[in-house]
Amino acid sequence: MQTPFAPALRVLRRRGQALACAATLAALLHPGLARAQSAIPAESAKEKDGEVLTLPQFVVTTDKDRGYMSTNASSGTKLNQSLQEIPATISIVNQELIRDLGANTVQELLRYAPGVTTSDNKTEDIQVRGFNILVPLLDGFREPQGVPSEQMHVERVEILKGPAGILYGNTFGLGGIINRISKKPDFSKPITELFVQVRDNDYYQASLDFGRKLGDRAAYRVITNWIDSHDFQDFVTLKRKYIRPTIEWRPTRNTTVRATLEYGRQITHAEYNADFWNPYTDSLLKLPQKFNPGEDLSEEKSTRRAFNLEVTQQLGRQWVLRNALQLTRHKEDKGGMTFGFATAGTAAAVIVAPDGTPLIGGVPANVPANWLVRSPQYTDRLVGNYFNQLDLVGKFDTGSVEHTFTTGVEVTQDVDDLTLYNGLLSSIDLSNLSYGALSGQYGDKVFNNLRYGHRRTETWYWAGYVSDSLKLFNGKVGVNLALRYDDFQQISATQIKWPLPPQQPVTDLDLGRNKFYAKPNYMPRGGLVYNFNKDVALYAGYSEAYIIVTNSNPDGSILKPETGEQYEVGLKAAALGGRLATNLSVFKLKRGNIVESDPARAGFLRQIGEQESQGFEASSIAVLSKNIQMMGSYAYTSGKTSSSTDASQIGLPLQGLARHRANALARYTITEGELKGLGFGLGMNYAAGRKVWTPASLVTRRFASLPDATVVDAMFYYSAGKLWDVSLNIRNVFDRDYYATGNEAGWLRGTPRGFVFSARRRF
Repeated sequence: MQTPFAPALRVLRRRGQALACAATLAALLHPGLARAQSAIPAESAKEKDGEVLTLPQFVVTTDKDRGYMSTNASSGTKLNQSLQEIPATISIVNQELIRDLGANTVQELLRYAPGVTTSDNKTEDIQVRGFNILVPLLDGFREPQGVPSEQMHVERVEILKGPAGILYGNTFGLGGIINRISKKPDFSKPITELFVQVRDNDYYQASLDFGRKLGDRAAYRVITNWIDSHDFQDFVTLKRKYIRPTIEWRPTRNTTVRATLEYGRQITHAEYNADFWNPYTDSLLKLPQKFNPGEDLSEEKSTRRAFNLEVTQQLGRQWVLRNALQLTRHKEDKGGMTFGFATAGTAAAVIVAPDGTPLIGGVPANVPANWLVRSPQYTDRLVGNYFNQLDLVGKFDTGSVEHTFTTGVEVTQDVDDLTLYNGLLSSIDLSNLSYGALSGQYGDKVFNNLRYGHRRTETWYWAGYVSDSLKLFNGKVGVNLALRYDDFQQISATQIKWPLPPQQPVTDLDLGRNKFYAKPNYMPRGGLVYNFNKDVALYAGYSEAYIIVTNSNPDGSILKPETGEQYEVGLKAAALGGRLATNLSVFKLKRGNIVESDPARAGFLRQIGEQESQGFEASSIAVLSKNIQMMGSYAYTSGKTSSSTDASQIGLPLQGLARHRANALARYTITEGELKGLGFGLGMNYAAGRKVWTPASLVTRRFASLPDATVVDAMFYYSAGKLWDVSLNIRNVFDRDYYATGNEAGWLRGTPRGFVFSARRRF
């Protein structure tokens, strides 16, 4: 029986072996590498006694974290490296900050991340430096797009600003990456931790983190999570079950094998916490936050299964070989809803649905202008992913120059099988709100094959890369040079059933099976760090990235990848004996081959040109004493469409981008006396200068301004040493009615005031 990944394995034999040979040859021909290999001495007596060698590590430990301050990261180079040595801007949300925030969604994890915009609702929409990040990573692996992800297994979050294609390939984000680092088995101590969280609106959560050693050479860790919740908006629910066992085996002192299984199952009803712009009345129509225009019809059932295997082998004293494998399977049955407006008396060809309902452009005809038209969607989707990466890392010297050299190859197969149904549903009179959908109306009756589409896409990626980090002049100067080669192939098969005027029955459109090879792509990266002293460093960097566009043209060919390119200069400084860390940066980022819906070809996309963003970021973290620590940031970002095949779009600002964004968080802990362990904190988020498009159905695109927003949070906590701690977080203390972000489809409202009570017991 052929598995979904069998084609990838055949491709790997044809192309993956060639890439592996090329990478090995590059390693052997790298200047000084042959000399370094021949200079590796035989094992010394100390080595035989089990001395731990100092070599590049792929795993970042939290031993050096001080409060909210972290000094090392792995996302910039895939190695455990000091932030001061990395020629890029990296922000870190570590475990202490995660616990203080009571965070268990991606949006909550990033609430105080510098220069990051989140949607503040149940979807994981993230914007960095003006551009969206669609898929947060987990340990450098991509996860299914559009699926709320589990966070209880997250140890820390690293936000790398700017394109990161050299390391992560097709990352679904040109403004940067969000890389969540998972919790690993611990050989130093047993772990037993019970976590309970209760929120308003009947939210209940329980999690268990359990780990032990198995003799001297193995350890395991199991993380489970259970959630049952409602929401401030009608009909919104979440039921989740999750388990993640990990085992790590060290058969020799030079070999590590880590295997992880993951299973998650959840049932949700979507939240539509938005106001809508009516293009026909040219006004914003506000809804009560409790009112859900999607009613209880947008149910999503999803199941995720994943297996990860990582093998690390030390080769001599100076080289490490690592192979990382991931297999994932995600299944979802998802109901959804889109919203719009129709105008009475529109002169247009009338389409008749199979049940006789007259339509204009796919929505009911003659709907009054102040009625909200609802277009239900049902998605049956199966996503599979195979990913394998082989890395070779070595340290050696050429004269007075120190090298950390990395080379690797990757092969990936993505399979996306999507069936989509669109249908009709009764509209809502916004002047007289009521829930009008009948039981069962969202099922076969409402769809009845009115609109139907099926697409199966298989995409293969092959990549090889080399990177060299050099230290010159006794570490005074650092240089990073890297080059990546990418190639991909895509096979897609598409079928569409669509009603065509005038009053014709549903027509089938079979685009057939199409095979497309992309041109090979080369991506460079360069960076320079100049250390004035051990506390101050100036850096400059250049990086690129791309995003594969899976949609096809009517002729079956696929669109070009979207591209990203960034130039950045910055300063990193530490003071007060390392208790104060500051990062300043200036950047310019370009996005090419922009994709948007094609108004002339319904159901297809078009590529229109280039956008750019530029700005300044400043962030600082201070651990002033055992009692006091604080953090703050400010980001100024401007963006526009710099070139386009649609002349009306040139010069338009980037949608939803906050020109000014700032946040601050301070915490005070009592460390002595009878109240020892008691503490409180206060935080603030501010956004201003945001523009959003009014709906594109207008003849000329227009912009509206989102109101400026300032949201205040508070936290109170008590810790009884290593045994247990409790906390209370109050979000949006003053119950500010604000907009988190927005677009032409709607203005997404921020979450109203809420309470989060958390308790953690360690055994």
